[in-house]
Amino acid sequence: MRRVPVSDHVFAYAKRITRMSRPGTPEAADFVNKWLTWGAGPRASMNLILAAKAHAILNGQQHVSADDVAAVAVPILRHRLIVNFTAQSEGIVIEEIIKRLLGAIPKNQAA
Repeated sequence: MRRVPVSDHVFAYAKRITRMSRPGTPEAADFVNKWLTWGAGPRASMNLILAAKAHAILNGQQHVSADDVAAVAVPILRHRLIVNFTAQSEGIVIEEIIKRLLGAIPKNQAA
């Protein structure tokens, strides 16, 4: 499974998702700064790629796409992000934040 090829733009997509999830950084999305206390660390990017490889193989693909990364983002990131009081008081759940992160990054322009 570790030999499944991953293109540079897919790596960039996974890295950008992770970086955008970190509140207080230049890459953070506005809603991240509003709703998160803690974002995903560097290992999250590696695990997004590894899980995306498994997803691709299970779906009969020979390579990993950005769609594979998006498909595994919720289970990989769910426990790595911590919502703040603002999110809790507004009824925002972590899955919604992850979906907004995925929507904020075009899959074909991840770099």
